[in-house]
Amino acid sequence: MLLGTHSGDSCARLLSWGVLLHTMVNKEKTMILEQCRYLVVAGLGVGLALGTLGCEGTVPQPTSPSSVMEPHALPTKGPWFEGWYARFTPENPQEPTVGVIVGSHLPADASGTEALRSGSPGFASVLLSQGKDLPLKVFEQRVARTFLLGPDGKVVDQDPVPGLNAQFEWRAQGTGHLTAKAIELASSHGWQFQAKLGTPRQGVLSSLFGPEGPAVLSKALPIHWYVYGQDIPAVWEFASNTSQGVSKGKGTAHFEKNWGRAFPERYIWLQGTDARTGSSIAAAGGSLGIAGTNRLQAHLVVIKKGKRSWTFSPVTGAVFGRADVDACTGNFRLEMRSVEAELVLSARAPRASFADILIPTSGGFEPGSEQSFASTIEATIRTREGEVFEIPIQSGGLEFGGAYKCRS
Repeated sequence: MLLGTHSGDSCARLLSWGVLLHTMVNKEKTMILEQCRYLVVAGLGVGLALGTLGCEGTVPQPTSPSSVMEPHALPTKGPWFEGWYARFTPENPQEPTVGVIVGSHLPADASGTEALRSGSPGFASVLLSQGKDLPLKVFEQRVARTFLLGPDGKVVDQDPVPGLNAQFEWRAQGTGHLTAKAIELASSHGWQFQAKLGTPRQGVLSSLFGPEGPAVLSKALPIHWYVYGQDIPAVWEFASNTSQGVSKGKGTAHFEKNWGRAFPERYIWLQGTDARTGSSIAAAGGSLGIAGTNRLQAHLVVIKKGKRSWTFSPVTGAVFGRADVDACTGNFRLEMRSVEAELVLSARAPRASFADILIPTSGGFEPGSEQSFASTIEATIRTREGEVFEIPIQSGGLEFGGAYKCRS
């Protein structure tokens, strides 16, 4: 069968069986299966990439430089969401870290065609760190009409293709806009945020596809995560008519995007940057939500230290070992291994530093997650050649979402 001619249902079934096989093999601990797991995981990665080319239509042919960071075409009916997240780390560690989240949502059973004409509901939010012993300060603005615009300034009606030239605009009526180079938001609640961003400093391949690899193009997966850049030069300013006053910063930005039907039933996310050592870490994972179950786990990790970089994901042949999650104590630990290296990743944050934030659900953006900007992140990488890399990062972001969120 030629690539690009598979049905969406067939690809989804193929992908589901691949993930189930990966999970079954991953549970075995015999020496033979331990040796073969990498082949199974790599096969899953190939399946994801091939399925990408055939699930629910062919990949659009590029007519000009583009980027997966750009908006995707709305489906015929919801639910569907698209969101961007930027986290700004200042050069001066004494200054506050700032996060910005914007998103658009197509409610369940709502018409994508109608949303193209009249827009869809969304929100904008600014997160401001207040130290290790205080929760994030969260500023939110609900928006009745948002629009997803492509490089030509018109409403997006087709999916983007991989490239290095992100040109788009998320526009919120009465609130502002976000692009790959600038963010300008003004809330009716008395706060404002502005930022200017430079060019991402990372490899071409990682820029094209992000942590997911070619699977980022697949329509069989319920959600996608794309990291546009981990250490983008940036300047920013936040102002509020509350006691927060004005906060200006210069440093780096982590810039990413999510899109799909809804966030997983349970998930974690973390991110941190240390400009002094040239280190950055970003990770996301949880219940994959395919094959009719939420028990299947998948984790994606991207790490950089100086000129060295590593990506741990099923597509790169990485095997998920175990994950320990305890939101009520603010602790997370993950073990993964690939053909080239083993990873132990941990993060911890004071319980008092977390605050609730909005996440996409089938009914819209609702409270369903908690995030801290006061985490200590530590990664240990042992390569096949015997090298050991220790990567500690302070004042990182740590999030527990869905069923992982502390309920006590």
